[in-house]
Amino acid sequence: MESDNTDTDNIDWALPDFPVSQSPGISAKISRELPQTVHGASLALLTRFVHTLVTRNVPELLFQLSSPRQSMYLGEGATYRVVKGRFEAHQVQEPGPGPKIDAAFKTAKVRIPQGFANLQPTIEEYQRLKSVLFEVEILSHPAMQNHPNIVSILGHSWFGLVGNAVVPAIALELAELGNARAFLARGTGDSSRRATEEIKTRLCGDVAAGLEFLHACKITHGDVKLDNVLIFEAEHSGTFIAKISDFERSPQNSHTRSYTGTTCYNAPESQEARRSQSSAPIDPKHLWLCDVFSYGLFVLEAFVDATFYGSLQGGEKLLNQVLLGSNLGGNDILPLALEIADRELRLCPQLLKICRAVCESTLPNRPSDRLRDGWAAIRRLLRYQNESGILPVNVFQSFNQDRQSPHSVLEIFSLHRVMRVSSDMGDGRMGPGIWSQLEEVATTSPSFEEKGRAAFGLFLCANIDFGYAPRHIDSLQKALESLTVSAEAGYPAAFAIGRRIFEANNLEVPDVFRQGPQDDALRRTLERLAQLPNSDYYSAAVRAFWPPALRDAARGLLPTLPEINDLFAMPTWVDDQSRVMGGEYFKGYAEENFLLHRAIISSSRETCERLMMLGCDVNAKMPGGITPLGLACRCAEVDIIQLLLGGDADASLPDDNNTLPLHWLALLPGGDITDCILTRLADSCNRSGRPLDTTSHAFFDDLGLVTGGDALSWAIQCRNHDLVRALLCKGFIDPVVGSRIAKSNLRVAAATLCVRAVECLLKYIKQHEGSDFEKLHVMRDLFPSFGSSPVDCSSDVHRWIMHGRTLGTANRDFIDTLERFGGRMDYADTLKFASVGNLPLMRELVRRGVNTNIPINDLRVTPLSLAIFTAQSYKGYDCIRYLLSLGAQTYANGETPIGLACNRFDVSPELLSLICAARPDDVDVYDAQGFTPLLTLTGRGEGLAAVKVLVQAGANVRCEGRIVEDQDDLDGRPRAGETALAYAIGAFNWEIAEYLLEKGASLEYGVACGRRQTVLHLLVNETFIGVANNRTGYMEKALFLASKLLTHDRGRDLANEPNYQDITPCDLAMVLGLPLLLEAFIRIAPRGVGAVALELGPIICDQTTSIGKVPRMFQVDGEDIVLSFGDVQGRVSFVDYKKRLESVKVVCERATASLLA
Repeated sequence: MESDNTDTDNIDWALPDFPVSQSPGISAKISRELPQTVHGASLALLTRFVHTLVTRNVPELLFQLSSPRQSMYLGEGATYRVVKGRFEAHQVQEPGPGPKIDAAFKTAKVRIPQGFANLQPTIEEYQRLKSVLFEVEILSHPAMQNHPNIVSILGHSWFGLVGNAVVPAIALELAELGNARAFLARGTGDSSRRATEEIKTRLCGDVAAGLEFLHACKITHGDVKLDNVLIFEAEHSGTFIAKISDFERSPQNSHTRSYTGTTCYNAPESQEARRSQSSAPIDPKHLWLCDVFSYGLFVLEAFVDATFYGSLQGGEKLLNQVLLGSNLGGNDILPLALEIADRELRLCPQLLKICRAVCESTLPNRPSDRLRDGWAAIRRLLRYQNESGILPVNVFQSFNQDRQSPHSVLEIFSLHRVMRVSSDMGDGRMGPGIWSQLEEVATTSPSFEEKGRAAFGLFLCANIDFGYAPRHIDSLQKALESLTVSAEAGYPAAFAIGRRIFEANNLEVPDVFRQGPQDDALRRTLERLAQLPNSDYYSAAVRAFWPPALRDAARGLLPTLPEINDLFAMPTWVDDQSRVMGGEYFKGYAEENFLLHRAIISSSRETCERLMMLGCDVNAKMPGGITPLGLACRCAEVDIIQLLLGGDADASLPDDNNTLPLHWLALLPGGDITDCILTRLADSCNRSGRPLDTTSHAFFDDLGLVTGGDALSWAIQCRNHDLVRALLCKGFIDPVVGSRIAKSNLRVAAATLCVRAVECLLKYIKQHEGSDFEKLHVMRDLFPSFGSSPVDCSSDVHRWIMHGRTLGTANRDFIDTLERFGGRMDYADTLKFASVGNLPLMRELVRRGVNTNIPINDLRVTPLSLAIFTAQSYKGYDCIRYLLSLGAQTYANGETPIGLACNRFDVSPELLSLICAARPDDVDVYDAQGFTPLLTLTGRGEGLAAVKVLVQAGANVRCEGRIVEDQDDLDGRPRAGETALAYAIGAFNWEIAEYLLEKGASLEYGVACGRRQTVLHLLVNETFIGVANNRTGYMEKALFLASKLLTHDRGRDLANEPNYQDITPCDLAMVLGLPLLLEAFIRIAPRGVGAVALELGPIICDQTTSIGKVPRMFQVDGEDIVLSFGDVQGRVSFVDYKKRLESVKVVCERATASLLA
């Protein structure tokens, strides 16, 4: 971890005065100024933090205390300093006074320097920033924001520190009634009496509801205790509501995934893991059970008026036993807790009964013995009604405690979908941060599973068309390297697709894929798939890998039910329990514990029949909003699907992703999709009024599959042609609706190059609307679409796996198919779409004789021009290489490919390198504006890496811009004659300027056009313009550059070097009223400032400050002076200018005296 000499623990974070938040838009500013390519974990973490704030729409607020007397310092911990008060707040995007709000403001102990690229936090600061990021990610999640029992985040802000740094802060809703410990200790506001039984049970019920929701989202809180629960006044009810807060200790926030918590509330297994480094870590799947144990002690303390259990009679023994944490197989904690409950609650028999039952359910030593009946049992004990009914919005995208890597592919996809909604995030800088963290895990993790998963994520990032790959991935071979690394680490998904991907790209298959996986079951599956015809491989792979993954995911959403030890004996167990409990009671038990869903997961049709005969609800939803029918379709259980449909299962009920059972039919083998199933599904959807073209998205990491759209779209993307034909069969869908659905899915078929699917769709449209496809505009968008990604549900990875070794002929077959149906190709339009990264389509068009120099719009832009302007990854680079190899040209204003690339706002060194290698003679060609590529690049302020590429390719560092009529810069300085060094100095970029000087760049410019001057003249000019226009930081930057130039071996005499008007930089600094710059000239290079110049300074100052004696280079305009001196023009306040000249006079007189002495 990076570190520096700054210790933030020495900063007084507990100052009584609350700071005023910084200038508006700090988050947006950081987002803009973060480097395009992120290296290092610290900068990646900051990148993710800022982009989380922006993409999750956490408002950036300006906060200022309404009155210092209204604030209260609450305290501080390892990560935050907390203040509460009434603040004036308004969003930075909405100027003007904001409302007064009561908030708890948590200021993080992390300093973010203004030079973000130089972020070097201490280890402590890095961990604090991770904690802040995790808390923001949780609290800003849409599902969390809607849950009544989890504290809400109001916004964020940034506060200034001494040293030009900022610290992040988050504002949370203020708990008017304090935390649970303080609330229960003082009752309901009357200190003369205790909190009632109703208050205590309601408070514990709120916390149980919050924990149940967190655990459904796969989040473990990590520190459940009274102090971390806040109490709020409930709206419109005259009562209160409890909310869980403080997620700093969550295991998901720790690299080790360990349960830290507060020691006196920790479960025995966490105590054992903490004490013995050699012991096995807690299974991530069981971490939530540590929360359950802490909750048991929470209830015990809540019921005894928030008294710490260790201070009660008999509590010391319980405390010692909890801290000991040994004997996981014993049961020595629960009896001690029950003794305390019996003693303290003997006068409250109802409360004692509840407390004993809760403790018995939560405080066993053995984790598997805790909460065996789920959180529902706790709610029943507390007589608590979960009024919100809120479940996770999307269980497949929620935080997943089972993954050991902090990033799964699903999370990357989810972030991408959020980024696309936000226009501010279109620059894609979040991707490099994610890439950097995945790369770190893939290269440093000791776990082969974690390494393989991260490497697989890198492979998908580089190839799913979501713009996450860094630019050093400039070829397909590099893009596939991480796939091989993943397979070498033994990751199963890499073996499932690896060989086929290399074959699709005509690349040699690495040995690791030839040898196959070590896992026998996976090896047998891959061998069976390899024996299938190539066209059937993909649909079979989907059926082989996706339903088991969905089954496991569903199983993980359900709490453990220890009563059922043997799933195969489940039918007998159901019969026995229904007889013992009674049919009606067991029915309620079965529905509450999702037994029908469990039977589907275990493939037990017999159990499903028994439960349905008992009257169990066939439309009940498990977490995630999944119905039994939806689950049966996910698991491809055909017999159970038919059984449920015969029992009035409603096929129109979507899950929380808006996915219908009809979508999941894509996972069934074609022969199993009977007319009976389709008809019943369609009838059910039609009766409910839910359209059959309901759209939904789903992700499957292992096949790089992102499905989207309606059920027909899913069938096409899973290459289930039998289902495509079945859905389009006559009479199944209303012809009007069917034609619209068929037309909308033509682009999906085109994107995936599914010839059989497009044939089915075109035949259907022809049957219902006629054969004149041109008149119907059916094919208008098809040619530009195929083999590219016009929809979210297609990618190169998808096509590689789908077509395998026949990908090379897929474009040819698809074009032939469309032409057979009467389609006529618009070559220019098709070539335009091929130019943005679709090399296979471009090769096919060239094979068909298409001219690669054909203009593709009215501006006569060629395919090569478009490819250069749009290339963002190796796919675009490959198209450029191919076009250059064919001799393609750019016609845009006569620019060369190199010149065109230099005009990109984000030109990459990799792009320049490949173009320079192909066209080395163009490196010094002038464009229509009189610029060479190097002048264009430095004039636009591009980075050093790109400049180095051009110089190493032979660019002339001394060339000057040519005179072009009516071509002036916006600030009035002529372009003619400026050199690359002049542009670098004008942009205050010493890094590039120093490099150019080393390569022989001249300190003069404008020689060829008769306007010779030095770059120091230019620096003085730029400084005056910046200061006159109140541009922040211009003087500081100028002083830095001046010192660098004047101390350079070739620049020691620059301060007294005259230009073509016989004006020296020293003269300019005097006349323009820049005393700090003049003083720097004198101090750094006294030999460069002669006595004559120093004597001239007071004379100039006297003339220009005397009323009525303004020289001809000035014109008075009201209270301003309009200055025209040499090549400098500007406006400045007369009063300010006079003050500056007085300072110049003092500098000159002092320097003269020193010189004479």
